[in-house]
Amino acid sequence: MKQITNRIPNVIDLMKVGFLFMVIFLHALDEETRFAGVVVVQEWPGVLAWGRDLLTGQVLRCAVPGFFLLSGALLFRREFCWKANLRRKFRRLLVPYLLLNTFWLAVCLLGRKIGALSAYFSSEATNVYAWNAWQWINAYVGFQGGPVAYHLWFLRDLFVLNLLAGLALRVMQRWPRLTLAVLVVLYATGVESPLFCLRMEGLCFFCLGYYMVKYPAWRIWLKAVPGGWLWLVYGLAVLGAAAAQWLHAAAVVIGLCCWWRLASGAVKWANNRWLLMLVRHGYGIYLFHEMGLTVLKKLCVQWCPGLVWLLPAVVITGCCAVCMLLEKHQPRVYHWLTGKTDRVKKHGEA
Repeated sequence: MKQITNRIPNVIDLMKVGFLFMVIFLHALDEETRFAGVVVVQEWPGVLAWGRDLLTGQVLRCAVPGFFLLSGALLFRREFCWKANLRRKFRRLLVPYLLLNTFWLAVCLLGRKIGALSAYFSSEATNVYAWNAWQWINAYVGFQGGPVAYHLWFLRDLFVLNLLAGLALRVMQRWPRLTLAVLVVLYATGVESPLFCLRMEGLCFFCLGYYMVKYPAWRIWLKAVPGGWLWLVYGLAVLGAAAAQWLHAAAVVIGLCCWWRLASGAVKWANNRWLLMLVRHGYGIYLFHEMGLTVLKKLCVQWCPGLVWLLPAVVITGCCAVCMLLEKHQPRVYHWLTGKTDRVKKHGEA
């Protein structure tokens, strides 16, 4: 199998940072916010509402498939031992998943008991004192509605995909064209996975990561396409998908091609110290961002809804500061929370 060149990890790092921004913007621009037991719907003027719907419904939706794609590419780029990989993924994915869900459960327990904070923990989902045993299990596993730290469903699904990675690799090596055709049909038709812990989108793009590194000729073809035409086609695909949902799959795939071209062109700035800091702490920012963003968004909706566009920058800055402080003063805590290992530091992982 062809190895990824030294330049490609830099491109992948830039893409991961870009997808991180997209995920946080997607969460920040969500139309509905639950506060003090009611659902607050943010009203936007016509053009702004249309732009927000286009961003949240189409453009920013590239991020999660992109993360799955890059995770698959990083795994399949070289031969791997299934058991050894699973041990690494347990430390990298499940340990942070369990620790952070436990932390936010503790926050919910305290938040409902502190009068000044109780309004921020007034939903049924955070009413932990009324939970039965099944609801406590669900808070970790996410059978219904996701885990308590709901944005971490991605780690759960990615761990399941790594469980299936050995089998998936054998199938793709045995029937590469047939498997690729099946993946395309499954994603294009929007078939739902029967497993609660595995989205069909995640399975398709994780496996497409294999084809990304096994058949690198796509990069030559993509570089030959004029950038202006590529972005024009993407813009038309996004507008088309907004009008006809069946075009959404095509818009996502074309969008990922555009982001790869953009990251490839920006790789010359990869040594910028601010960018390197985001690359270094990107995983930590993803792990820590959601709950802080939720609280800030509730404050924003209550006092100044127009500032919601600034929340991603505030949250990313704050999370980056937390990561730096933890790494400097509590490195063991930081490494456990982010699943850091020597292998991750040296080679990089999903």
